[in-house]
Amino acid sequence: MKKSIITIIKIIFTIALCAFLLTTVNLQEFVQLIINADLRFIIGIIFLWPLQIFAGGVRWSMLLREYNIFVGAIEATRLNWIGMFFNNFLPSGIGGDAYKFVFLNRRYPNRKAAILSSVFIDRGLGLLAVIAVGLGASLFFLNKFSLSSAQLLFYYLSAAGVLISSVLAVVFRKRLSISWKPKAMLAMKIVDAFNTLCAFPKTGPLIIVFVSSFIFVVITALSYSFFFAAFGISVPFLLLLFLIPLIAIAEMAPFTINSLGIREGVGMFLFSYFGIPAAVSLSVLLASRVIGLLLSVTGGVAYLFSRRGGGRG
Repeated sequence: MKKSIITIIKIIFTIALCAFLLTTVNLQEFVQLIINADLRFIIGIIFLWPLQIFAGGVRWSMLLREYNIFVGAIEATRLNWIGMFFNNFLPSGIGGDAYKFVFLNRRYPNRKAAILSSVFIDRGLGLLAVIAVGLGASLFFLNKFSLSSAQLLFYYLSAAGVLISSVLAVVFRKRLSISWKPKAMLAMKIVDAFNTLCAFPKTGPLIIVFVSSFIFVVITALSYSFFFAAFGISVPFLLLLFLIPLIAIAEMAPFTINSLGIREGVGMFLFSYFGIPAAVSLSVLLASRVIGLLLSVTGGVAYLFSRRGGGRG
């Protein structure tokens, strides 16, 4: 009952937020931009999407291998592909992770903690890469901030603190393991999962996965560059490397269904700050969402075929 109420509140808030955003733009200009979009760039985006999925598959496969869970890059890519469908069509951003866990748990029923650990590390290192890229790119736009030197110093030290703490946690992870043995089953599972996370065998693969996560961020920024080009606007790539991570972090806020309205609202605010018209920003952000939804439908088709072909999905 409580979950149903929360979902209903999210739906209402999502509709209200989207309606508000539409009132902030010239609808005639917005529609005209959509009609006149250059489809050549949209086609380019469609070809970039599989590269993102494959990069994620290679990354996750490498993590699983360290836990002696042998899932090839192609298989991991297929699971990520199907996972994208569940992410976009379930009322949460973790539907894909849940699917991947359930799938691998059937194959490795005694490796729950290791599977969860691999997913968590994959997500965590990906987020750290997003923060690192955004932090690095922001250095080129310091003159655009209407903040005092003390405020800038606080924000940069906070972001750097997160990154440094994460690096230290990775390096000294084995010392963080918990020796306490709780009696409650749930607490025991949580401790077991945490200790499995800390017991990740080698540091080298973690560094490789972290560095490869930058590829995912760059491809995402390139996709947005193509979207803006489709609507006749040239946006500096460095600016995209700065703003896209901020939008991605904002999307983590669980206030709407699949961050609908949050991505668009934050994106419109940030892009308008750098002189990009609201109608163009909204066109780009909505187009990226629609294209993402349409492409992720192919993951749903793959899921149906996998079940028909022997229940692998």
